[in-house]
Amino acid sequence: CLSAATDTALASLAGAVAEALHDDMAWPDVCATLNLGRKAFARRCVIEAADTAEGRDRLRAFVAGRPVLPVTPLGRAAAAGQPVDWRAEQGRPVRRLRLPPSPFEHRRYWPVHLEGPALAEPGAPPLPEAPTIPADFLHRLAWQPAGTATLGPAPEQVLLFGDRGLADRIAPGLVRAGIRAVPVDGPGDLGRHPGVPAVWLTGDLEPAGHAGHLAGLLELVRALADAPRPLRIVTEGGTGEAVLPAMALALGRTVAIEHADLQCRRIDLVPGQPDPGNALAAELRLDDGEELVRHGPADREVARVVPLPVVAKRFAVRSGAAYLVTGGFGGVGRAGAGGLVERGARELVLVGRTVRELPEAAGWRANGVVVRSEAADVADVVAIGAILRALDADGVPLAGVFHCAGVTADTLLANAGAAEIARVLRAKTEGALALDRATRGRALDAFVLFSSITALCGLVGTGIYAAANAGLSAVARRRR
Repeated sequence: CLSAATDTALASLAGAVAEALHDDMAWPDVCATLNLGRKAFARRCVIEAADTAEGRDRLRAFVAGRPVLPVTPLGRAAAAGQPVDWRAEQGRPVRRLRLPPSPFEHRRYWPVHLEGPALAEPGAPPLPEAPTIPADFLHRLAWQPAGTATLGPAPEQVLLFGDRGLADRIAPGLVRAGIRAVPVDGPGDLGRHPGVPAVWLTGDLEPAGHAGHLAGLLELVRALADAPRPLRIVTEGGTGEAVLPAMALALGRTVAIEHADLQCRRIDLVPGQPDPGNALAAELRLDDGEELVRHGPADREVARVVPLPVVAKRFAVRSGAAYLVTGGFGGVGRAGAGGLVERGARELVLVGRTVRELPEAAGWRANGVVVRSEAADVADVVAIGAILRALDADGVPLAGVFHCAGVTADTLLANAGAAEIARVLRAKTEGALALDRATRGRALDAFVLFSSITALCGLVGTGIYAAANAGLSAVARRRR
């Protein structure tokens, strides 16, 4: 059963799935992959077929406007929008397939009042000031008291994975609350404890251990996918300044989306509590629908997106200073550099792994802009330091850093490995940490980290990227 928000999107999805199907794909695996873990929309397309070849033909017929109506009770119920327990009806796929997700509707949401002016030609009158951003345009994540919740029965025991040091500090509080805490070495121990809830623990580790720790979490998720049981991701300082815990929380959001059968919930413990295990024990007895919560010394809090009541002003640049842009030769970096030039910047330092000439650079130079192109690994603090020392030698102060570098790893968590994690973290999170370290003590006007909404709400196939962007938020909170 395929579904989408509009008829156009549904036809697009059906066509994309038809083209992705191959005869060596088992039809039960196709059905289970498409039915499990996907949100149901109003527009439906139900395909009943004996094998994959017939299913592909019927999908193409649907796209061509010749749909074959379902004849089985299950098919008719799905087509009518009635809720169907697909796991009970069809079971889990023997092999989860990589099939197209629901298509996005392409709508432009960027407000017209934020459009920036083009770069003025030499001798032209000054550019007008940009319009004021509306007061309700900006938002932030706020933590609010959760209120009263009903306590349920506590689990008899839980399995503690991940950070062993955090496990040692949490276990006594769990035991005092009547919950047996069982530290385990890895997913191989799951078989000895059938059905026991799994708790993945993440404390603040050194950057060298970030990729390996997140890879361990994904290894556990893959093992749990074969025999689902409740999963709790518990961090210490993940909503504060701790980088690795922040990334684990964001990764957990994608786990909840891609593996809904694990009932993944995320719990952050504010550092410094005398008995963090007691707070966790109380949370393990709650199930009020809150997927992300934070426990402080006194309160249980939930996350809400609220308006940011500040007056946003146009960013003023210093014409006699330089602005460093990482990922300066990519799409986001080029747009950021262009925006700085529009606002009067006259010296840019573009940093990237590979230097290339930008088409717009000639126009910038014609307007008197100095463009320095530097080949460097943004996560290499020594290389970044050398770039900054060259500016110092030329007597050019550094006024701002814009971290636009980043790579993606568009893959389901079931297919993600340590190499992909390390590659994404290197450009995003480790790069931000290196820039932070290299510019400490400098009087910057701006230290800007380009993130993604996936860090907040997750998205199928972008879990690692979301985690890396969440790490940027922790770096920003720490620097602030």
